[in-house]
Amino acid sequence: MTARKLIKALMVLSTIPTQALEFNCTYSLFKQTTFLGPDNVIQCFDNEGKAHCEQRCTSDTRCAGYGVYLPEASGRCCTKRNSLDKQEWSAGNSYTKIAQDPACPFSPSPSPAPPHPVPPAPPSAPVTVKTIFHGNRSWMYNKGAMIQALPNGGIAAACQAGARENSTDQRILYTVSANGSDWDSAEWYMPVPEPAGSNLAQWEPILFLSPSTSIGGEKLWLFWSQGRGPLSLYAITTDASSGFTRWSSKQLLYNVSALAPDRMLMWPVNRVLVSPAAPDTNTWILPCDWGCSGDKSQVATGAFAMRTTDGGVSWTAAGVIGGVAAEGLCPEPAMAYVNATTLLAVVRSVGVGFTQAWSHDDGESWTTAVPSAVDGASSKPSLIAVSNPIRRGKEYTVGGTDEYHPLLLAYNEVTRVRMALSVSLDGGDSWKYYATLENGTGIGTDCYPTNIIVGNEVLIAYSTYTRGADGSISDIRLAQTPLPQF
Repeated sequence: MTARKLIKALMVLSTIPTQALEFNCTYSLFKQTTFLGPDNVIQCFDNEGKAHCEQRCTSDTRCAGYGVYLPEASGRCCTKRNSLDKQEWSAGNSYTKIAQDPACPFSPSPSPAPPHPVPPAPPSAPVTVKTIFHGNRSWMYNKGAMIQALPNGGIAAACQAGARENSTDQRILYTVSANGSDWDSAEWYMPVPEPAGSNLAQWEPILFLSPSTSIGGEKLWLFWSQGRGPLSLYAITTDASSGFTRWSSKQLLYNVSALAPDRMLMWPVNRVLVSPAAPDTNTWILPCDWGCSGDKSQVATGAFAMRTTDGGVSWTAAGVIGGVAAEGLCPEPAMAYVNATTLLAVVRSVGVGFTQAWSHDDGESWTTAVPSAVDGASSKPSLIAVSNPIRRGKEYTVGGTDEYHPLLLAYNEVTRVRMALSVSLDGGDSWKYYATLENGTGIGTDCYPTNIIVGNEVLIAYSTYTRGADGSISDIRLAQTPLPQF
């Protein structure tokens, strides 16, 4: 080769992007072990299998290894940033990159920040707890607990359940406690069964009893998301004539592929609200997010409200809340009306500490999110307003009123171990600790609460996780505490 040709060849090679070069990495096997904590995941794919996942990790200089569910040849796989927080994991195996080889470049992620200290628990109001659904070999993973009071004194409950999160058998389970207290005889079943082999996970059940004065009258709605590729929003309804057990056919409420083609996921997250500002009872607000985003290579997420002004006939997606991170989290907003003019959103963050934003037009637009005074864990909160408002005085007047509904926030404090209930009397500007709902005794973690008010009590449904002979099993628990006096 002449000198001129050699120089030309070297110039061509110099233009090849680094990520286009073929790396060659080897991995250490850790059987039935996981390092995949909530802040360690880069990106996950269902049904990817070990071979493709390893190629993906090898070509990513940030990737320290990966965890793959069994069976390895076709299991869900997640790449990871580091190999910290080693835990037993019966559902699969982990592989850690051996990075000493120059052919396997690796840029370790920065060392994690020191852990946020968990403050001592303040004095608590009395709390009683019962398990209303026991995880078992058929339904090991149970999350997204949702409850709704019914007009006959009963309480409806739902959750998403499966062999594991996002398994192809993940379905919505539903039941009714006829008197609101007997859960031992309550039968859980699938209100939206799917044909065998459909491979469609169902996500995030939301129960909502529509007002009798709304267009469709009093019905119990069940919202959830489901789909191949982009997840879309669906609903079914039932009413008192069947004891809230016989359901309508499935309705597609919002087709993400057609109406939001730049998005991949839609998840309904928290309880539906009826606007107090609207001239009728047909304007509803459904807190949602655009799924979880692992990093900038994925479609950005966002917290927002789905809105209907015709009693659930048609739905639109409002704008996202500004100031909320678009990568690295599931925003999972909780919303409640402070008064007739103001709607508050409390949003999950990447790390410890929620953010908050306010809307004065029923969720169409929002103030830029600011840090909350609550040290909430990176986990879904739940928010509800007490029906009777209190007067705050002239200096608290917003939108022509100084009436504020007391707010009750259920959340994990700092980590997913202690679950708490806090109260705000000033629209979310400040919060006071009220009750310890769960302290982690005898369980691994707890998370994803939903709170409602029934008479003079606050009821909070949530998931707990324990590790047994069958691996990680989650239950649904129900905590009860007296309604605070204001």
